[in-house]
Amino acid sequence: YWGDKTFTTGSVYLGAVIVVLFLLGLIVVPCKHRGWLVVGSLLGIILAWGKHLPEINYFLFDYLPLYNKFRTPEMALVIPQLLFPALAALAVETISEMDPAKAFKSLTIAGIATASLFAIAGGLYFSMDYSKENKERTRAIVELAANAQDPSAQAKMQEINNKFNSYTDNRIFENFLFQIQSSAKSLEEKSEQAKAFVNAVRQDRADFFKSDIIRSLIFSLLTFLALFLLIRRTIPAVAVFGGLALLSAADLLPKGMEYINDKAFINKEQQQATEFGMSQADQIILKDKDPNFRVFNLAGGDPFQDAKTSYYHKSIGGYHPAKMGIYDDLIAYQLGGGTPNPAVLNMLNAKYLIDRSEDGKNTVAIPNMGALGNCWFVDAVQYVDGPVAEMKAMNDFNPADTAIADKSFQSILGNATPVDSSASIKQTSFDNMKISYTSSNPNAGVAVFSEVFYKDWNAYIDGKPAPIARVNYVLRALAVPAGNHTIEFRFEPKVFQTSYTLSLVTGWLLFVLLLGGIFLAWRESRQSTSRSEA
Repeated sequence: YWGDKTFTTGSVYLGAVIVVLFLLGLIVVPCKHRGWLVVGSLLGIILAWGKHLPEINYFLFDYLPLYNKFRTPEMALVIPQLLFPALAALAVETISEMDPAKAFKSLTIAGIATASLFAIAGGLYFSMDYSKENKERTRAIVELAANAQDPSAQAKMQEINNKFNSYTDNRIFENFLFQIQSSAKSLEEKSEQAKAFVNAVRQDRADFFKSDIIRSLIFSLLTFLALFLLIRRTIPAVAVFGGLALLSAADLLPKGMEYINDKAFINKEQQQATEFGMSQADQIILKDKDPNFRVFNLAGGDPFQDAKTSYYHKSIGGYHPAKMGIYDDLIAYQLGGGTPNPAVLNMLNAKYLIDRSEDGKNTVAIPNMGALGNCWFVDAVQYVDGPVAEMKAMNDFNPADTAIADKSFQSILGNATPVDSSASIKQTSFDNMKISYTSSNPNAGVAVFSEVFYKDWNAYIDGKPAPIARVNYVLRALAVPAGNHTIEFRFEPKVFQTSYTLSLVTGWLLFVLLLGGIFLAWRESRQSTSRSEA
């Protein structure tokens, strides 16, 4: 691949067999079935173009609900992945039931359409130069390399990046050019070697394209042969159906195994040793048998681009392309910039920080004595007006004593009572769907829980629903009555319950329809037998 995408990890491959049968379906399948399958397939392809068709996709991105939540526009290709085979299957069924003369005519038209596609592919093969290069950038890079000792070289490189787009061949050329370490070679020699390498890559592209054309042509011819035998009734239809299925599998599986094969898998021990080696800091932290604390890793740069810490620990950091809005704000204003707010680390129960040792060779575990645990009672609630004021108030506060909340939650929390010395609250169990606590307090109080506030979590005190307030911008808080109580947070998303119910009902309906279809087929078979006997 050498197109406009900055990176790719594999293509969506439908296979020549499926495409040939899809083309046949465009000709023989009745419009009532063909229409929505074709429209759906085209829609998926158009959506997958993303920024390459901005007139449609930018409008949908801005105005179609939830469309901007997709990780990448290419996800839309799952639609033609499902619909192409559906139309292909209908094509085989339809042509097997057609009059042979009419079927041969349709097959001929499909053959002409397929031959046209291969003619276009052949024209592309001979006309393309297989390059994707910004030549102006290449010239600028060569000039910069000639003055690599210039103190302003780094600034000039930034200027080149801002001025010239970097395409596939530019990246290959630059990586190869700067990796040539031999000082005996002149810049001209290094540039020629880099260019030769790029040219070799382009030749590989041409060879891959040619081999794929030939491969697809062979599968297409075999597909037409199977359809020809089906129309001629030379072999049983069931054998043809099975043969086409095997032919499609033989087309698809080798392509899939180019990306996932036996070399893509290693055992757990190897994976752990290569990707998740236990550092000195990990070893020290794992000696702490308390399971209810979190870790903040500063040793690897940006803690929110690192997901490996979570292999051994409950981590404040980590990586996800779509973060919750309130937590993303907390990262931007309290945890980012290399100097996290200690008060925020305390309220997030960061019992240990991981950082580099002074020599930079190892990691060290730094205990955070101010970590507040999973839950605590506060002496006061400071109410502010709006999220900006709430975030600013966190710049200088003590979360052990004070919770900061928006005024909209005042009706839930009220005014906190100073904590009695005998009051206690602790976590008793933790699960993905339910977290339990016990509390004991001679007075009513406000309890803060070191868990992120989210709309689908519900709270129950002694089994009775209790409203949840958001404090410290991201955490949960409850007004807890005096006395001894059991507190539970349960994850109960309504959308899941609704979807589950609909899925259950739909499943049973499909099962009933299946039984009805079997019964009708059996009854028709008996009636046919009775008529033939009569």
